[in-house]
Order: sequence, then structure tokens, then C-alpha cells
Amino acid sequence: MKLVLSMAAVSLAVLLPAAALAAGPQQGRLTGTIGLGVEAFGGGDLHGGARGRAASLQALNPALPAVPADLNIEAREYGDVYDAPPALTAELAYGLSDQIELVGAVSYSTADEGRVQVGSAFVPALNATLPVFGQFGELSTLAVEAGARFYPGGEGAIRPFVGARAGFVRQDSVNATFTIPDAPAGGITLRNVPFFDETTMLTAGLEGGVAVAFGEAISGGVSVTARYIGEADGNDSAIGGLGLASINDGTERWTFPVQARLSIRF
Repeated sequence: MKLVLSMAAVSLAVLLPAAALAAGPQQGRLTGTIGLGVEAFGGGDLHGGARGRAASLQALNPALPAVPADLNIEAREYGDVYDAPPALTAELAYGLSDQIELVGAVSYSTADEGRVQVGSAFVPALNATLPVFGQFGELSTLAVEAGARFYPGGEGAIRPFVGARAGFVRQDSVNATFTIPDAPAGGITLRNVPFFDETTMLTAGLEGGVAVAFGEAISGGVSVTARYIGEADGNDSAIGGLGLASINDGTERWTFPVQARLSIRF
């Protein structure tokens, strides 16, 4: 009997701290969270496809003959050009109850410049089709969002959650460099071509994840978000004369931030 009571006392001493742990919101309390991860690119074209014409190769490289070239640009998605960038998020949440919290968040990500073949150029005078490459500058975004998060069930040390948020994304301007390296006389290079102007876009997303309590006020977890980002402002001041003004129109996209989270309840 004494052995049973002793085991029960030990078990109770072990279980009580665990029972006291509670992940998720508490009514009337604030929670600050830092999230770090990557923001993978889903669907959405960085640029569309179009056919244009360079009236004279000499205008693109004075060493080339004054002959025309037909341009065939193919659509490329964001994920074709950019690797998934690191993303950092800072959140402040207010608990309306032990199941619902209001959330305000600021997120930042920067994708390094990327290079891809964007199409081809056919030069009738040379009877040759040459590959055209594009190198696109860094893609930096700053998002400000607000929303709500719901934790089903009662309190516990491990709790799943779902949420929704909406807001604005500020994207820095993006320039591109286009090259036809196989063209004669050293090839053709168009440097620092304006492609996107600095733009503020609408964003909205749905998220899901799990919160795990490490202590009375500290918890961790993971989250995955499906985020829609609206259309960036294309700049066709340099490519419009080639008949390619439409390729950077309608550049909406989806991204999928995946982050590890660390939260402190105040």
C-alpha cells in the first residue's frame, strides 16, 4: 500500500507541471511571436509570354548588322527564377478567449536574384534561333497583416490552430538583364532593364499549425500558410519598344510560408 501511494505521489508530481502547461491564447493576455522559415513559391507567373520584334540588331549591339530579329518570350513562374527565400515574421496577438486570438503581423523576405532562359530570338538574316536569358534582381517584400486564429478544443500543452489574415505587401522595384550570348560580335546584353516598379499589393491567406507549450509563458510550434499576393506594377519603359509590354502584366502569385515559431505570453 505504501508503495502504491508513493508511486501515485511521484506520478502526480510529474503530471501536475504538464497539466499546468497551456499552449495558445489566454483571455485578456498578449502573446509575442517570432517566426523563422522559408516562403516557397506556388503558382503565378513572374512574366507572361509574348512575341515581339527587334527592328535592328544594331540598335542592341552596334557591332551587329542592321537586321531584324523575331522575339519569342515564354511565360516563367516565380519558382522557375527564384529559390524559396528565408522569411522572418514578428507577431503580436491578443486573446479574446482560450480559443480565439486577434493577430497583427509584420513579415519580411528577400529572394536572391535568379537567371533563366526566357525564350528565343530568330534572326532571319542568319537563319538562326538563339536562346534569350533573363537575370532578375532581388525580390524583397515587407508584409503587414491582421487576422484571427482559432484553437479548437480546450486548454492543453499541444494545440492545433487555424487562422486567416489579410493586409498589404510592399515589394521593392526589380530590374532585369536580358542577354543573347550566342549572338555574333560578343552577343547582346540589355542591362538594368526596369521590370517592376515599387508596388503595394493586397495579400490574404489561410494558415494552419501546432503550438507546443514549453512553460507557463513560453511555447513553440510550426505553421504553414497559403498566401495570395496581388498584381505588381510592371514597367515596360524599356521592353515596350520590342513589343513585349504585356509580359509583366498580371503578375499575381501564391506563396507558402513554412515557419518555426517561438512565443512568449505577457
